[in-house]
Amino acid sequence: MMDYRNPTLKSDHPIVDDDLEKKIQSYFNEKFPNRTICSVCRSRFQNNHRLFSLKNLKQLTRYSQDASVSNCSDIHLTNPSDGEISSLQNTAICCCCLNLLEENFIAAKVKQIVETVHNQAVFKDFRLQISLPFILTLRNLYFARLFKIDYEETIHCKDVLKTFLNARLEQATTASHNIDSDNIIELDFDHQSCSDEYELLRKIHKESLNRKQFKSMPTTRINHTSLIKIFEEITDEQLDRFDLIELNTECKLNVSIKREPLYIAGRYLKLSRNVSQTPWSVASVAPTSSVQERLCDGINRYIKTDRIKFSASGREDVDVRMLGRGRPFLIEISDPPCLIPDDCSRKIQQHINENFDDVKVRDLQFVSKNQSQILLKQGEQEKTKSYQALCCIDRPFTDQDSNVLNSITNLEINQKTPIRVLHRRTLIDRKKTIFEIKVMPIDFEEIEAIKNLSLQSFSERIFKIFIKTEAGTYIKEFVHSDNHRTEPSIGKF
Repeated sequence: MMDYRNPTLKSDHPIVDDDLEKKIQSYFNEKFPNRTICSVCRSRFQNNHRLFSLKNLKQLTRYSQDASVSNCSDIHLTNPSDGEISSLQNTAICCCCLNLLEENFIAAKVKQIVETVHNQAVFKDFRLQISLPFILTLRNLYFARLFKIDYEETIHCKDVLKTFLNARLEQATTASHNIDSDNIIELDFDHQSCSDEYELLRKIHKESLNRKQFKSMPTTRINHTSLIKIFEEITDEQLDRFDLIELNTECKLNVSIKREPLYIAGRYLKLSRNVSQTPWSVASVAPTSSVQERLCDGINRYIKTDRIKFSASGREDVDVRMLGRGRPFLIEISDPPCLIPDDCSRKIQQHINENFDDVKVRDLQFVSKNQSQILLKQGEQEKTKSYQALCCIDRPFTDQDSNVLNSITNLEINQKTPIRVLHRRTLIDRKKTIFEIKVMPIDFEEIEAIKNLSLQSFSERIFKIFIKTEAGTYIKEFVHSDNHRTEPSIGKF
């Protein structure tokens, strides 16, 4: 089937397939003498790719005249007047596309779309999402069967409509069509007689089915697939008994504007022991703030939205800082505004870093949906994590203790789910590896916990260690053993 996004036009492609044109004309003269098929639908059934080269409705009119089809009026490139729109009521309805591809109809709907766009959004590019009533699928399957042609080899109505609308909307809105655009114009076409015609076809079809086959037929869910199945099973004799309902009304259009979610990725550093990753409270006691709230504050300053979803590659306890390169995170913004300020990610990062002392961000950037999932999984799949832990024992810490800890490499431990998280984690045993432990010097002036809690008198019993461990290790439990639920532990050494 022709790709309407990248149409190619062969100069030697005939405008009209004479044999098929005669067949179509013959059917309409004999079976549908009082009904009309438009020039575009004739070309669609002939698989005439020249349709995709038409850039505006004036070219469409000229094409229609070249195709020797009567009753084609010239359409100017400006929006139709009210008089032109009202004259649509007197236009003969094409029984294949229900005038969906008729010049005046398209011009009127373009005006409706442009008004909606101007009232709701401003954007530099767009793409269309079109939903058509299933009566069009039914009728096009029906005519393809009558004309003895393969339905899948015809040019579908939606593809032609997109081509015509894209060109006209580019001109009317000054925005460009882009198949990868995040700005979506949703066009929902509907027709009041959809179900009537389907029920008539279904009634004829069910007569040839046994009870088991009939029960398997679709009832409430009517779609493209179910219609194709019916036309595959229905016989020519049955189809002769089916007649199209006489329609004098065109499709109605509902227009809506939406935007694909925005994804912002980066790394955060948590410098406080009283900031959680996400908002929470236990027994009415809550941390002063959260990483999520800090990030959302910066985002809302430049992107006005109330639909933000925060994700990160793992999490740390509220009283654990996140240092080093930081933890990868992702923020998804649903239904964002269509225009985002230039250099927005840099401004958000600058605002957060200048206004908050407890949370910092780095490498903030907009990413695609695919990139966002890759970035998070990369963070989750990091095999090793590095920690610093401040520990205290019930006696003075000696050089011998330091030597014992420094000698530990590739230590395998077994951890039962910690008691503190057992209410939200499955009780299992986890095998983890401690790759390295190094005792580090302590600068008491720089350690916030010691200064705040006035633990200077305990200085001989306090030591600091660097731990390189397998991802997912519970560090606190490795230090104090969690009532022997982690074995071995530093407490044991």
